[in-house]
Amino acid sequence: MICFKVKAKAREKIESNPKKILLFTFVYFLTLFLLYDISFALLLLFIPINFSYVSTLYRFYSVGEEINYKKYFNDIISNFGISWKIFLRKIQKAKLPIILMVLTNSYLLLIIFGPSINSYGRVDPKLIKFLELLLRVRPLLSIWLFLKTLLLALSNCYYFDNSSLSAKECVDKSESATKSYMIDLIIIVITFGIWFILPLLFLGFQKIFISFVLFFFIMLLLHPYYYLTSFALFDYIKMKEQAMDKKKAIEKADKDVSADSQKNDTDMTNQSNNKTVENNN
Repeated sequence: MICFKVKAKAREKIESNPKKILLFTFVYFLTLFLLYDISFALLLLFIPINFSYVSTLYRFYSVGEEINYKKYFNDIISNFGISWKIFLRKIQKAKLPIILMVLTNSYLLLIIFGPSINSYGRVDPKLIKFLELLLRVRPLLSIWLFLKTLLLALSNCYYFDNSSLSAKECVDKSESATKSYMIDLIIIVITFGIWFILPLLFLGFQKIFISFVLFFFIMLLLHPYYYLTSFALFDYIKMKEQAMDKKKAIEKADKDVSADSQKNDTDMTNQSNNKTVENNN
């Protein structure tokens, strides 16, 4: 399957320079950790920091550019606007399942931790029925949001490949291109997700510190691996798109040649008929 091919290609890239990739990922996590106590700064800068981290990895993957920490930190500021534009465009694309999930989770928390719904005064029974319906279909809403997120997973890659594209164009291209590769994307996410939850499953709560440390090292290893895999998938999709565009161009050229040939044949036939008419006259 394609997902295993792209993962193999990502492993090759990591093996070409594992120390630098792991060190760079450690610096990325350290940056986030240092901002952890400054909630507003972390909230504001998390998207640009992640965007800069991924763009640096993309340049390393695509053109073999050396990891430059100065450029990485400069990109956090220079890409601040476009990173948030792409993120907000993705939110807008998935707004319906997000809104429904927020309503469902809010109602669930209210049931578990809040007072009785009747304590808020008279509530429209239709609203209660609607919220209860959402609660019943919550697993389906989660799947819908998950699939929608996968469709938009390559939005950043389109910008990294062509920075002249707008945020809307990047998101639209990702949504259009990934529809044919949903199974591969799901397998990729599941295979990575299993590794992320393993420490918590096997070590338990009595050894939570060891579990946390192991989880951190797994994140350190798998975080760049996941992004490089997505780059390899993007390259594969782009190659297929280019092959399809080339095929369409050839077919169009053949049609144009055929049309010109038919037109020439028609002109020659008309000329021949005109000469015959003239000779008869």
